[in-house]
Amino acid sequence: MTRDDLTEEKKLADDKNEELKTKLKAQEEIANKRLQNKLNREKSAKIKDLLAEDEMIKATNDDLTKKLMQEREQYDTYLKEKIELQERLAR
Repeated sequence: MTRDDLTEEKKLADDKNEELKTKLKAQEEIANKRLQNKLNREKSAKIKDLLAEDEMIKATNDDLTKKLMQEREQYDTYLKEKIELQERLAR
């Protein structure tokens, strides 16, 4: 082999290495994008579940608050009636 042949072989090997590096980088970028998309889908599903759960909790909390207000009003009514009855009995 002559020096020119070795130089040509080295040049071909360098070109092949550059081509392989470019392919590897492209494959890594595609893999990263796929992983990111998968994570985003899973994250979106979790976020949707959490938001739905939050809405259910808020609705339950509102219902309990309304019920508490009704119970307080009923308690106040009973307390008022009790006081009136005690006053009548004291006379």
